[in-house]
Parts: sequence; structure tokens; C-alpha cells
Amino acid sequence: MMRIAVSCEGQTEEEFVNRVLQDHFLAKEKHLQPILVRTKRVVGGGDFKGGDVSIGRARYEVSRLLGNFDHVTTLYDFYGFRGREPNESGEELTGRLANAVGTARNFTPYIQMHEFEALIYSDPRVIARYLGGPEAARDAEHILRQYGDDPERIDDGPETAPSKRLMEISAQHLKRPYRKVRDGVRLARDISLPQLREACRRFDGWLKILEAL
Repeated sequence: MMRIAVSCEGQTEEEFVNRVLQDHFLAKEKHLQPILVRTKRVVGGGDFKGGDVSIGRARYEVSRLLGNFDHVTTLYDFYGFRGREPNESGEELTGRLANAVGTARNFTPYIQMHEFEALIYSDPRVIARYLGGPEAARDAEHILRQYGDDPERIDDGPETAPSKRLMEISAQHLKRPYRKVRDGVRLARDISLPQLREACRRFDGWLKILEAL
């Protein structure tokens, strides 16, 4: 059984690995171990975990895992990644992360465009089921059409990131807040991994690399 560490930005990504990706990879003799980024250490207390990812933080997190696992990968959001260069693409940022870690053969960097919640737009019908019915589906479909039916192109502005749009849909139609960890992972499970992969080709490419290890 190959042991693969997945350095995760937050609890949503951690739960997604455990509840959506894990069974698929166990069937391929690969065990995924999600590990939250440690953002702050407190003397005499616990660590703060999740968020606040930068090249320096990612390099530290990955480096401490490389010797303890057969392979290491990342699941970080492009949105909110600190220290991005002006107009830097996801591929360029991923390459910069790879260069920062060095020549380790057992490392595959991955940065989700533009954040985990983009995957949820793979099926507006499921959004409707959880976040407010047909009106919610129409809102999600309208957003998706603006980006050529490609969930991973939904942009990352402070008010237009995929999660911010889901929050707006939920508040408008369901009259309650969108809960990132609980709702996000439930929606992803209901959509199903094959459909997520079909709609999100960049995400699918990452999983293919891990499958081929």
C-alpha cells in the first residue's frame, strides 16, 4: 500500500480527501493521508491549522513530509494564496511551488483553480437539491455559462470566488449560510467523483498523476 500525504489548506479539503477521494484510491492500493497546514505554533499550546498558505509555508510543510511518506502532494486554493505574482497563472504558481521544494521525485504540487468550491459547480442540479431548489440551479447555471461551462474558470475576486457565490445563492434561496465544510463535502459526494473529474479537467489531471504512481 503506497502512502501519500496530501498537504491541505483547510478542513474542507481535509474532509474532501477523507470522504470523497479516499475510497477511490484505496481500491488502487494507495492510502491518502490529509495533513492540515500548520499556520502558527504556540508555546505551551496547540497549533493553529489551516489557511494562510504561501510559497514559504508550503515549502516547509512539504519538506517535513517528504521523508515520512512514499509520495507527497498538495491541495491548496489559488484564491487567497499569499504572495502571488501579478497576473500569475495557476500553472506558473504551481511551477514556482515545485521549484521552491526542489528536485524531490516523490512530490506532485497541485493548486486548485480557483478554490475547492469550484468543483461544486460540476452539477447545478445538486446545488439546487441542497441550496434552494430550481432558482438556485438557475443561478448556478448562469454563473457557469459565463465561464464556458468550465467550473475551474470561475474567478477568484473577493466577491466573486466560487465559495462567495455559493454563500450568496444559499442566503438568497435557502435563507441560511453556506457551510463550507459540511455543505461543500456533502455536495461533492452527491455529485460523485467521476462527474467532478469529467467537468474539471485540471482536477482530473492531478488525480491521474497520483493514480499512475
